[in-house]
Amino acid sequence: NPVQVCAYLKRASGWATTLDLTAASDLTASLSASGAGLNTFYRYAKPGVPTEYYLIENRQAAGRDASLPASGIAVWHIDELGDRDNQSLAYNTAHENYECTLMQADGLWDFQLNVNSGDDGDLFHSDNPADGYQNVFNDDTLPGARWWDGSDSGLNLFAFSASGNVMTFEVQPLTLMITTASPLPNGAVSIAYSQTLTAFGGQPPYTWSLTAGALPAGLSLSSDGVISGTPTGAGDALFDVQVADATNGTVSASFSLTVQTAFLLPYTEGFEHDGSMPAGWTQTIQSGDYEWACYDYGPNNHPASAFEGSYYACFFHADYDEVETWLVSPPLDLGEDPDTPYLSFRHYMAAWEDDIDELHVYYKGAEETEWTLLAVYDEETPAWTRRLITLPTSSRVFQIAFSGISRYGYGVCIDQVDITSDPMPPTITTAARLPPGTVGIAYSHTFEATEGAAPYAWTLVDGVLPDGLSFSSGGVLSGTPSEAADVELAISVTGNNGLATTNLFSLAVLSLQALPYFESYENSGDLPIAWTQEYVSGIENWNAPNASPDGYPDAAWDGDYLACFYSDQIGSVTRLVSPVIDLGPAPQNPVLAFMHCMKAYDAGEDGIWQDELRVYVRVPGGAWSLLETFVDDTPEWTQRVIALPTSERILQIAFEGTSYYGSGVCIDQIEILEYEPSFALWQLGWFTESEVQAGGIADEGDDPDGDGIVNLFEYAWAMDPWDPDTTGRPGGGVSGGQLTLTFRESKQAGDLFFLPVACTDLTLGDWDSSDITEVSRADSNMWWQVTVRHDVPVSNAPARFMRLELLPPLR
Repeated sequence: NPVQVCAYLKRASGWATTLDLTAASDLTASLSASGAGLNTFYRYAKPGVPTEYYLIENRQAAGRDASLPASGIAVWHIDELGDRDNQSLAYNTAHENYECTLMQADGLWDFQLNVNSGDDGDLFHSDNPADGYQNVFNDDTLPGARWWDGSDSGLNLFAFSASGNVMTFEVQPLTLMITTASPLPNGAVSIAYSQTLTAFGGQPPYTWSLTAGALPAGLSLSSDGVISGTPTGAGDALFDVQVADATNGTVSASFSLTVQTAFLLPYTEGFEHDGSMPAGWTQTIQSGDYEWACYDYGPNNHPASAFEGSYYACFFHADYDEVETWLVSPPLDLGEDPDTPYLSFRHYMAAWEDDIDELHVYYKGAEETEWTLLAVYDEETPAWTRRLITLPTSSRVFQIAFSGISRYGYGVCIDQVDITSDPMPPTITTAARLPPGTVGIAYSHTFEATEGAAPYAWTLVDGVLPDGLSFSSGGVLSGTPSEAADVELAISVTGNNGLATTNLFSLAVLSLQALPYFESYENSGDLPIAWTQEYVSGIENWNAPNASPDGYPDAAWDGDYLACFYSDQIGSVTRLVSPVIDLGPAPQNPVLAFMHCMKAYDAGEDGIWQDELRVYVRVPGGAWSLLETFVDDTPEWTQRVIALPTSERILQIAFEGTSYYGSGVCIDQIEILEYEPSFALWQLGWFTESEVQAGGIADEGDDPDGDGIVNLFEYAWAMDPWDPDTTGRPGGGVSGGQLTLTFRESKQAGDLFFLPVACTDLTLGDWDSSDITEVSRADSNMWWQVTVRHDVPVSNAPARFMRLELLPPLR
């Protein structure tokens, strides 16, 4: 006793009686769910396309259909060339949609969104409980009766009766109406114009005519509703248009159309119109149904603000399907005998993980019918970036188009559009704060510029260079500074066209940092001036906040600030570079010690996301060499100690953060010093100076984590005095009939002597280190994992014991 199949499968099997409807049908339709009218359905076919149509049937939760979740009129959209596995609802011409789609009356598309397996809102009936349900199905309702290519079908069903074995509904032609709104998009003198008028309802095909007024000179209206031509004069036109359908029904509408004179250069548009698009700009939808809009901040704060002013233009589509729309400028006039014209604009286009939108820029002259592609931008642009394009001169009057293509990024954003044919001065792109120099270390920095006319000539126009440095006309600041300085310099660059630009720059020359070196980032929320950044991938910065943006950690290790690399983009990589460090003439055991926190983000079904930290070293100006990599979850402040090479006296350290959607890479309490193993040095790594001085928490016999292991042993066994995890304590066993003892030997505890001993009687305490052999010594980064064996078999004595003795810290 199976449930009945749908009207589509019954008809395909030859079990159905089909009653055809057309755009001219005007009747009260009736359908039965059982009895004599069972398997009688209405069909509304697309003219000239026998494989696409709507089927309409009455289904009731009774008899074999008793388990149906709904009762009422079911409307099926059939595309016999569709794909049973493609649940896309987007209009298309490639049959990228279901073969048989239930038009769910509540418009919620619960089936496609996997919300449920059906409910009482899915079928049409007068008592449908869905919010906003209108009891109507046509091209303008939700769901709508359009064909899969997005064109109107003209099907109009309404007044569905209460759900029952016999149901009725009305079928009528839609009222003929003109759907194009007035005013029409502006035209421009000498620019080809084309605008298609649209109608709805009645019975196609439609015939259009001009009944009153006059079109602008140079334009005409065709019988299929296209106003086209090339306007020859500026002004406003008012006219009436009539459309007639196949039954000779008619309707009229009044329109206005303005023909503009092209804007003379220079032309500037900053989109500052209180959120509205500027006059004269038009949009052409290439695919989908989304338009450019003016925003004051972007999706998820990308970008946080306009480049300049309050608003910018953005093309954003939140869904994954690709859509494209062009934003077209008004006509622009180069004027007589122009210099080379330039288009300059600011561009922002942030990625969502690996998904990036695209921006294409086009040009079309007034006499040209095809657009010319000028530029394609398909790489992530997470900061406002200036774009400069040299424009063709094939036409005096022209237009520019910005094509936004959505590919699930944060949108295509533009601002500050400037078009000029005036000669341009160079634009200096070098940052105002120059990389710091160091006394006695060779320095070289090349200034950079764009635009204007190359080659460029550079000049120091004000300020005094630090002793030992010089500035060349090629824009290179170089030399070996001889003393510390902090100067401000005015640097000018002149293009080959004689136009110049001058910017102010600051330069600090620092003294060599001798050991011991210490940095805790307590600089009122700014990174210290001596620390610089190198972008490896992306342009995310290290910052000096009070806590990680995710709250892990929620405070600095000591003091108020820490250094943190955090990004909501995957794959951003930036190095935080130390000042130049002088290890001294004969450094003994130099080490880098720092506190590190790097909590992973648990995204549930999407997995664990973990940022990464790498530590590098180099001689100034040389290549970076990797010292250590940290890729494990580090949810609490943890001390890291890394041995530094002694082959070079002068070096720099870099902390490289890599973002993988974790809670950030955080460091604090940086120390570079000659390592003299001592309990006191270990104290300073785990406790604040005030805690050490106060006593009661940081001394040898204190136990701050309450795990029964005092600080002296935490130090000896490379354990965390704040974590009650006792995993690192010694343990014993029997191997091959002989007693063994395994313990950690901290590499930092060089002032302790680890002495394993054995005895046969605890009451006598005759502990002895003879006959004890070291079996293994494994390197575990921060400690040695040591196993020793007592060479006397356990069977030779009634009892045998081993323990580890530690020589107390040297005083």
